[in-house]
Amino acid sequence: MKIKCALLSSRLSVYLHQIEKRFWTLSENYLNEPLKKSQELIKLAGLLDFYRESVNHFFSSTSDAKHASSMLVRMRSVELLATWLVYCIAFNSTRDNLFQRP
Repeated sequence: MKIKCALLSSRLSVYLHQIEKRFWTLSENYLNEPLKKSQELIKLAGLLDFYRESVNHFFSSTSDAKHASSMLVRMRSVELLATWLVYCIAFNSTRDNLFQRP
């Protein structure tokens, strides 16, 4: 069972790492210039939701509490950073509309 859990957690870790790389790439591109279409922002929010659900699913389904607890801090920290990143991209993409003067 431990080997199966380790294999699943390593696969999930690789998968989540790929999503994290996508977030960091987006941060390089869109923190200084806004997204062109609101659909891009919706997709980005959906990707964040999927990432967060995957992290939560991992912690709720793993039977190896020691292994999960060692990954908890890192995964939650990255989840928080990704959430803030998406928030900043969303703000950057909508701030001109929010602060228009009549």
